[in-house]
Amino acid sequence: LIGDSSDLDFRTIATSAELEAAVAAIRSKGRFAIDLETTSVDAVRAEIVGVALAWEVGAAVYIPITHRNVEQLPLEQVLAAIKPLLEDPAIGVVIQNLKYEDTIFLRHQIKMTNVVFDPMLASYVLRVDGRRHGLDLLAREILKRKMISYDEVTEKSRGHQLSFGEVDIGRATDYAGEDAEVALALAEKMIPQVETAGLSSLLYDVEIPLSRVLTRMELAGVAVDVKLLAEMSSAFGTDLDSLEQRAHQLAGQQFNLASPKQLREILFDQLGLPPQKKTKTGYSTDSEVLEVLAVHHELPVILLEHRMLSKLKGTYLDALPKLVNPKTGRIHTSFNQAVAATGRLSSSDPNLQNIPIRSERGRDIRRAFVAAPGHTLLCADYSQVELRILAHLSGDAELVDAFTQNEDIHARTARAIFGLGPDQAVPPAERGQAKAINFGVIYGKTDFSLAKELQIPRAEARRFIQEYFKLYDGVRQYMDDTIEQAKKTGSVTTLLGRRRELSQIKAANHNVRKQAERMARNTPIQGTAADLIKVAMIRVDQRLAAEKCRSKMILTVHDELVLEVIHEELETVSALVREEMEKAFELDVPLVVDIGTGDTWADAH
Repeated sequence: LIGDSSDLDFRTIATSAELEAAVAAIRSKGRFAIDLETTSVDAVRAEIVGVALAWEVGAAVYIPITHRNVEQLPLEQVLAAIKPLLEDPAIGVVIQNLKYEDTIFLRHQIKMTNVVFDPMLASYVLRVDGRRHGLDLLAREILKRKMISYDEVTEKSRGHQLSFGEVDIGRATDYAGEDAEVALALAEKMIPQVETAGLSSLLYDVEIPLSRVLTRMELAGVAVDVKLLAEMSSAFGTDLDSLEQRAHQLAGQQFNLASPKQLREILFDQLGLPPQKKTKTGYSTDSEVLEVLAVHHELPVILLEHRMLSKLKGTYLDALPKLVNPKTGRIHTSFNQAVAATGRLSSSDPNLQNIPIRSERGRDIRRAFVAAPGHTLLCADYSQVELRILAHLSGDAELVDAFTQNEDIHARTARAIFGLGPDQAVPPAERGQAKAINFGVIYGKTDFSLAKELQIPRAEARRFIQEYFKLYDGVRQYMDDTIEQAKKTGSVTTLLGRRRELSQIKAANHNVRKQAERMARNTPIQGTAADLIKVAMIRVDQRLAAEKCRSKMILTVHDELVLEVIHEELETVSALVREEMEKAFELDVPLVVDIGTGDTWADAH
């Protein structure tokens, strides 16, 4: 059950003398791996069940804390023994999924000093291709070992799953000890891989320090107005009822708005609207189809609004109050560092990325995220950062000049596309279309997709794109060169060297190949933007500490940072945030940060 090797030595520690001996051995070795067994995947709430330590590959010890009917040491004594090791700058610490353990240790007033490796984060920088980076998978792929599964050791297959504290101490020791020992073994194998790939700086200067920043942000959490959420939920419920009634009127009958079968019958059979695409169960009624049908009839418009409100109500208005931590009275979202293939951060419980910011309904939800008494929320947002990065990467003279002169880039593009003179005012509609084209180019939009977005003829969309590339011919050359380079190397990289594999860039299938080409165009830009905000977060965090500020970073969404700032520190924090964000990268064009403040997230944006 331990794995493929019979040479593994996992022992249980239950006495003070054994614990002291383990600590002495680690101090002599100068580095070790540690793994915590806990009661929850939520690090803000999890309690420690046991501690596993490994300082030699092939061996580990497990210190049970809350196992039943087993001699064990109290948690306070165990933490007091390992705290000096974790806080000693001369002793290297290896941890799989650093942020999780870091959060728990900080809750117990332990500040790790010298984290030297995290296999999960190393795997993420080595293989940013959407794969998982769990310990069991890495053990299988890199060490050629099969680990004991948690479900196996807790006997989940037998129907009644044991808590870890109920697991036989021998099996618990093997399971927990293996976690620590495998992390150490992976470190020995993967450190040279990181160095050979030229990714040491990305791992040690960006991802590992960022993990420490995210730990503090998660622990800080954000306050929410639970009463306002309840009021909004009730209002949304009333609006949903009205929309449902209107849908029934338009259809001439009552039906279940969530039933694809009933929707197909009403939209295509009864109303005679044109079907768009077919699935295994019949014609699709997904949002993309409804958006197309919305130009033909009011019912799809009502259905889209109903879906949007229903999702917002269920995902945020009804869910957020349940996520409030009873001890802190705040919500502690989890930032996902090793998921997105572009290097971007995401979040869960709640997913902050999916709150729509351009709609009034989305801004309403942001109003429920509030500043604590005596504080203000400060929102710092990079302005047009992906277009600025495109200007730097492509070297296009027109783009560089526009940003250097602090010109409205969307207005400049609009003038070229619509043939407006330099002194002519650009109407809002034309500027909006130019904005869609500017960003559409980054994402490799075709004339078909642009026409669909702007609701214009395809020939006109094609002309827009042609005019764009006439103006910014350096961008076209950069895009072409990037795709050609991707075909040669099978990957693309960001400014900091983050690599994304594109194995389908030469695929025979046209659609598959074109999708890979869009990734090749987009990843260096979006990935560099992701690296930029990460570096900015690290620098802002360091400055807050250096200036001894009590204000804290609490949220990040895409190119935006949110801080909870003590009133008397507002001027200082505003200045340092702007300075560190705008100087995070040295580009050929200036980085610009927009800062807003307010009592709520919506007011600050």
